[in-house]
Amino acid sequence: MPAELQVKGDNGERLLPSGLDLASVFGNQFAENLLSADLQKYPSLKKVIENLKSNFKNNSNNSDFNNTLYNQWLNAIAVQWSDTVSSINGNADNNIWQTKRLQTGLATWATLRHATLLVNERVSAECGEGGFEDILMRAPRGFVEPDPYTFGSIAALFENATSYVSKATANKNDITEKSSLYDGIMLRLKDAASEARLFQAMAEKEKKGLQLTKEEHEKILYIARVAEHLFLVFNSLANKDYALSHPDPMPKIVDVAGDPSVSNYLMAAVGNSMEWNYIVPFYGRHQIVKGSVYSYYEFESNQLLNDSEWREKVGQASFLPWIKPYISKQTVTQRPQTNY
Repeated sequence: MPAELQVKGDNGERLLPSGLDLASVFGNQFAENLLSADLQKYPSLKKVIENLKSNFKNNSNNSDFNNTLYNQWLNAIAVQWSDTVSSINGNADNNIWQTKRLQTGLATWATLRHATLLVNERVSAECGEGGFEDILMRAPRGFVEPDPYTFGSIAALFENATSYVSKATANKNDITEKSSLYDGIMLRLKDAASEARLFQAMAEKEKKGLQLTKEEHEKILYIARVAEHLFLVFNSLANKDYALSHPDPMPKIVDVAGDPSVSNYLMAAVGNSMEWNYIVPFYGRHQIVKGSVYSYYEFESNQLLNDSEWREKVGQASFLPWIKPYISKQTVTQRPQTNY
C-alpha cells in the first residue's frame, strides 16, 4: 500500500479493522464519531475511509455493481445506516436511537458475511432464536420503525429475487416437473415483497404524524408470525427433500480479518435477540412499545470460533463500549423458549 494509505500511528500499525469502519464508509456519521479516538491515533485512517466512501458511492450507482443480490443487500444496509431517519421523539433520545440502528446494521452485515464467507461450515441463520414466544392476543397498539427507505430496500431485494428465479426457471430443462415448486417460490417472494411495501407505507404515515388504521395495527400484531412462516418456507426450500427444516439458533460468528503470524483474528458475531423498549406517540398521548433487535459483538480471538463454540460463550460476552450505556440490567418480560 502507498505510505499515505497505511494505517499507522506513533505506536505502530492498526492491525485489525472495526465494524465501525464499515459503517463509516457506508455513510453513518454516528459510527465515524465513535471512531474519533482511532482517527486521532492513526491519522491516515481518515484518508482511507474517505477513499472507500468515494469508491462505494461511485460503485453503488453503477448498474454492474447492483446486478447481484449480495451488493443489493449491502446497499440496503447503507440505506438503513443513513442519517435520513431520526427518532420520532427528535433529539430527546437521539444517541440511543442511533446506537440501536448502528448495532442493527452491523449484525445484519455479520449475518450476510456468515452466509457468504463461511470459515467453518455452512449453517442456516434463524429468524428468531430457536422458537418464537406465544403471541398474546391483546389490543393491537404496535408501532413500525419510521424508516420507509429501509422497508423499500427490503422490498426491492425480494422483487429482484423474483427476477433471478424467473431467469433460472427459463433455463431449466425439467421445468414441467418442478413448475409447481418454482411457482411456489415466486408466490412467496412476491408475498414477502408485498409485506415489506405495506410496512413502508405505514412508516411513511408515521413520519407524517398520521394514525395507523385498525387493520394496520393488526398487521403489526401478526408480523412475527408472518415472518416466521415465510422464513421457514424459504429455509425448507434449501432442504434437498423440501422437508420442514429445523433452523439453528440465532447466534452465529464469522472472522473478518487477521493473520495468526502477526495478530489475532477479528471476530464479528450475532448474539441472542434483545428486547427494545421505545416511547412513541399514541392518540395525543405516549405509550411504550416493545420489540426485538439484533445484538452485535466484535472482539479479538487467538483462534477461529465456530457457531457452536460461540453459543457456549455468548452469555459471558461483553457488549461493545458504545452499546453498554443502553443495556438495562433488568431481565426481559417474556423470554423465548430456547436453550440459548
